[in-house]
Amino acid sequence: SAASCKSAWPQLPAAPATEKNGPSPKSNYPIPEYVLFKDNSYQDKWRFKIAWEIIVSEDISKESLNSLLNVLYNKAKEKISMNDKRAIVIDIKAYVSPEHATSGMGQWIGWLNQEGIDNKPRIVFRDDYFKYINNKPKVKFGLTENERMEIWKELIKAEDRATKEALNRYPNMNPFSEYSKLEKNLTLRYKLDLAKRKNISIEQLDEIAKEGRRKNWPFPR
Repeated sequence: SAASCKSAWPQLPAAPATEKNGPSPKSNYPIPEYVLFKDNSYQDKWRFKIAWEIIVSEDISKESLNSLLNVLYNKAKEKISMNDKRAIVIDIKAYVSPEHATSGMGQWIGWLNQEGIDNKPRIVFRDDYFKYINNKPKVKFGLTENERMEIWKELIKAEDRATKEALNRYPNMNPFSEYSKLEKNLTLRYKLDLAKRKNISIEQLDEIAKEGRRKNWPFPR
């Protein structure tokens, strides 16, 4: 389907993303404010993992976020002894809202990850998000961006509904051919119903779905 069900949302983006290895040199970009949303850090006799999820402003620049991730990386390193023989992991993800952080769809805009104290950290940015944040919201199909975002959420719910109903009919997707056929038919039915209720075409609905993925709109919970 055009919007793709939640289960298909990748943890690492299939969309264009930039990746950097190792901390960046000091820059003139200011360190933006952030909120520590969740600390998932833990340790045992074999492993020491620092895992932070942070919330940043939705209009943050990629350069400022890069500076912030490097500052937090250095703070994380201060918690680790160089003599620690355990497996060391540093994992820091940046989101623009609690809704993005809790969607379960990997909707971060920046991710720093280091596996092993001797390895360099890797920083990945979701390029599509930064491409659109400076664009002013536009009216499309007679709908404001907020109205299109609400339609996006309804579409995701409709696709999830189709998947669940098909699974109820054919548990474990067995036989897969029958499950797949029913899911596609139900998805189309619910999409047509949504398009009719919103007075838009199915093609416009598909465009809204693509826009939602490009702009990293939060998935409904």
